[in-house]
Amino acid sequence: MTGDGLTNLTSDDVLQEIFRKILITIEGARIKNKNVTPETLCEELAIPVAKTKYLIGIVVRRGEAKLNGTLRLTRKGRKTIKVGLIGGVFDIIHPGHIATLEEAKQRCDLLVVVIAKDSTVKRNKGKNSINNEEERKRVVEAIKPVDAAILGDDSDHTKPLIHVDPDLIFLGYDQKLPEKVSESKLNYDVERIKIHIEGANTSKMIEKIRESTQPEGSVR
Repeated sequence: MTGDGLTNLTSDDVLQEIFRKILITIEGARIKNKNVTPETLCEELAIPVAKTKYLIGIVVRRGEAKLNGTLRLTRKGRKTIKVGLIGGVFDIIHPGHIATLEEAKQRCDLLVVVIAKDSTVKRNKGKNSINNEEERKRVVEAIKPVDAAILGDDSDHTKPLIHVDPDLIFLGYDQKLPEKVSESKLNYDVERIKIHIEGANTSKMIEKIRESTQPEGSVR
């Protein structure tokens, strides 16, 4: 019998995975500014409410979470999971994006994507994105490796960083840390994801779309 008396509920490995998922879900909800209750958690875990409440009680007794209207992780609980953060425009999703996000997720428990604001894209690229910030955020949220997607801050790149409080910041093969982030005294590690798929580039994809919609024999 396990220390929590749950041998009849599930195997130990599966049980520990459920506890880990509870912590990840609670922290993901905080990052998305959402409340998480035993009732909403049972839907996420696909476990009956009574068992969900029992498992939450164990997590609370362990000192990994606290319940005061909404569930939130304690410092102890937060230390048991690894949160990763990656940022970008994510305008037209291509295989390079997917491969990068999949690799990032392999390196952390909870992956947060910061989506560049429309105003940031306009300032940095000199033109508007094809899809607006809310559309880009909605698409990224639907990608399997992504646990949470939030909008960036146009005036201060450290604000999303402070809010998420990641253990890891991931950079794509051609990305650099924003100056304010690199100069900040926040505690995080930086890992570069070197995956690069030839031709998987938003600008090149836009060019291909333009070419494919050109009437045959027309002059550009």
